[in-house]
Amino acid sequence: MSPISHYHSRGLVWPFLQSAVGHCREFIQSSAYRKLQQVAILNRGKKRHEPGAIHYQGKSIRYIDLHSFLYAWDDIMVKSIYDIGEVDQPYLIDCGANIGLAQCYWKIRYQNFSSICFEPDKLAFTTLHQNLQAWQCTTKAHQAALGASDTQAQFVAAGADAGHLLANGEDAVTEWVPIKRLSSYLDRPVDLLKIDIEGAECEVLEEIKNQLHLVKRIFIECHDHHDRPQKYAHILRLLDESGFRYYTVPGHGSEAPFSAIHLTSDGFDQNTHIFAIKPAYLQKVHNT
Repeated sequence: MSPISHYHSRGLVWPFLQSAVGHCREFIQSSAYRKLQQVAILNRGKKRHEPGAIHYQGKSIRYIDLHSFLYAWDDIMVKSIYDIGEVDQPYLIDCGANIGLAQCYWKIRYQNFSSICFEPDKLAFTTLHQNLQAWQCTTKAHQAALGASDTQAQFVAAGADAGHLLANGEDAVTEWVPIKRLSSYLDRPVDLLKIDIEGAECEVLEEIKNQLHLVKRIFIECHDHHDRPQKYAHILRLLDESGFRYYTVPGHGSEAPFSAIHLTSDGFDQNTHIFAIKPAYLQKVHNT
């Protein structure tokens, strides 16, 4: 297990060199950003897959891998990518909840939210349950993966945030996990559906396409594996046919794909964050 490097996209020095004013402003104004800096600096050199905990706003948040936790904290707590605006008592579905950091954010942002979540990884689910208790979330958590039918499948645990169902031809240590159909749980309007399930997102969207009229907003982390058919265009087509307006933000990708394709440790040649919104729920449009 290699130690984590200095937190790349943030850290203390890199953002200061990029924009000293912006870095200082964010450091002063955002307690979540200060916590990110503090945890990254104090734990520099910590090995991957070592569990730990931090305290934030008087409550404990446990993690199973600091490296993935820092990136998730940056996206969720600092950048607030799951902020859906001023919504009274929102209902949220979290597919691929991992340790429950999104639930902690929603507890801060929306005291009176209700939600259900799904996480198949045994270690992550145990930590998720601990965090839900510590933050007094009433979320109903299911230790299960999602798919096209109610069954069982072999699951590859990553000890971080990248566990996935075993692919054809893949050689890995696995455990059996239950598979649930998300359509069984889509029985009321949903303010935000979050889908981050390491490559199974297209299958799940196809399974619920007749119920997407109930969903107001969707976040999807779209993963494309380098040696399998791409799913990105199909996902966008499903969203378009269901009346969503979508916005894409690059996650991992190669800067010059014609000359070199860079893969993640899980074999993905790209992942993209897709934010899909029904036009009736667009709240703010700013000119730049």
